[in-house]
Amino acid sequence: VSAKAYMQEHKGTPEANALQEYMEASRKYHVDLKEYAQHKREMLRVKQQIRECMQYPEFALPTYVDTRGRLYYMTDLTPAGTDIARAALQFSSGVPLGEHGLMYLKAHLANCLGYDSTSIADRAAYVDRCIDRIKIAVGSPIEHADYWGNADAPLQAYVAAIDVIGALASQDSSRYVSRIITQWDATCSGLQH
Repeated sequence: VSAKAYMQEHKGTPEANALQEYMEASRKYHVDLKEYAQHKREMLRVKQQIRECMQYPEFALPTYVDTRGRLYYMTDLTPAGTDIARAALQFSSGVPLGEHGLMYLKAHLANCLGYDSTSIADRAAYVDRCIDRIKIAVGSPIEHADYWGNADAPLQAYVAAIDVIGALASQDSSRYVSRIITQWDATCSGLQH
């Protein structure tokens, strides 16, 4: 007898309910395992591309434009890619943060941490409220893996946190040079990238 037939025949019994729970847990396990394997393969591809690019002081990302004017990257290492790809990329030339740059850098950090449905100023204030915890988590990331693991984009959050801490530690944050690529709304739009 198939499990489905057994559950229909004995519907509502403790055995059928236990079998249903087992089947749902098994399905979830296999879906999670498949996602993990895909994530691992993608991470290895990006890691290999990072190694290849590290031999150059700067590089350009190969792109093409489709007939609709959309820009696409021909590599996994892109600002439109996964968290690891986005975290690994920086601009080759840094720019001083200026008058409002630290606020936008903090807002980017808040976005990466998952605090993203409010105003830019509120996101920056959120980082200000959490800065002591962020400093501790940056100081020992392995011991605070739960903090980074709960973020929407943990690797980008870690990189942005290092930059925010550096800017705050500088004597004049407006002169602090950042090379971080910040992510904003419509980050899936090839043309916007």
